[in-house]
Amino acid sequence: MTAGATPISFRNIVAIWLIAATIAVLQSATQFVHFRGDPRNWGLVALTFLGWMVWAALTPFIIRLTRRFPLQRPRVVIAIAVHFFAAVVCVAVVGILWQLLSRTLIDATGIRPTGYWRNFLNPVGHAMVGVVTYGCIVAAVTAFDAVGRSHRAALTTARLERDVAQAREQAIKMQVHPHFLFNTLHAVSVLITEDPATARAMVVHLGDFLRATLARAGRAEVTLREELELLTHYLDVERLRFGDRLVVDVTAGDDVLDAYVPDLILQPLAENAIKHGVSTRTGAHHISVRALRRDARLDLTVEDDGVEDVPSDVREGIGLRSTRRRLAHLYGADCALTLAARPDGGARATVSLPYHLEPVDGDRVAEADDDGA
Repeated sequence: MTAGATPISFRNIVAIWLIAATIAVLQSATQFVHFRGDPRNWGLVALTFLGWMVWAALTPFIIRLTRRFPLQRPRVVIAIAVHFFAAVVCVAVVGILWQLLSRTLIDATGIRPTGYWRNFLNPVGHAMVGVVTYGCIVAAVTAFDAVGRSHRAALTTARLERDVAQAREQAIKMQVHPHFLFNTLHAVSVLITEDPATARAMVVHLGDFLRATLARAGRAEVTLREELELLTHYLDVERLRFGDRLVVDVTAGDDVLDAYVPDLILQPLAENAIKHGVSTRTGAHHISVRALRRDARLDLTVEDDGVEDVPSDVREGIGLRSTRRRLAHLYGADCALTLAARPDGGARATVSLPYHLEPVDGDRVAEADDDGA
């Protein structure tokens, strides 16, 4: 069998030949009635069924031979020669059995066919039909295998595209971590001598954040509930850095907690709000995180009351660029990330995406459920 060829079950082979034999019997019966043959020769009509079922028994052999010697370059000449010889053998087997059975039936009934029925028993005619039948089997197997190869190639391509998309997604997500880790470790290095207790607490929260991140490795989407838990780990670290200067308010109704969102979508938005808010002022800095469903849409908003103007580098920062690219990978044009200045100071970042309760990366390329012989 050709490597990777899809098996064809003997059950399916028999089913196909049963249909062909039944059609042949009906055709012969119609012609028998039309020519008003002797009633005792109805047995010849029944032999038509047996003749076609002999081809059913030979079909598995022809399938294996077709796959062993496919009509493809560079051995197409050898394949034609092999199939020509095999066709002669198969036609001879079917013809000999047909002639033996028909002669036995004729001798038993004592009827000597004339006219149409003499042609019906003509071995030359049966040989021509047999050659065509063998060729049809070879053509059908060749076409079936070509379709199977095309289907497997499509599955392989789909798997590769999925794997590349997942790898690209992970690469984009990993761009966010170094900046946050650098800031946190720098803060730990400063606090380790000035405030060891706070430094230890910061390391614990950082560990919780990294552990939660690693637990979700390979997932493009998580529920909003999980995303808010990860955001809490991140904010715990930042609260230790800024103390009372950082005030965070998170609002999310029960109707949106089970919705799926991109993994690590809120952390870079919150980090931008902190970077351009609390780090640029001396007083308390308020950050608001809200999740709101609007029919078939889910809006995630992170806003702060920091500086009045939105710096241009915020729009081009690593965090927002990565977020835009990840959204495009997951949802195409069916999403948006906007960043605008608030009238009373600060900035508002809003992510709008489809509201869905199943992950978009949950679809897997279906495996073919082939029925082997």
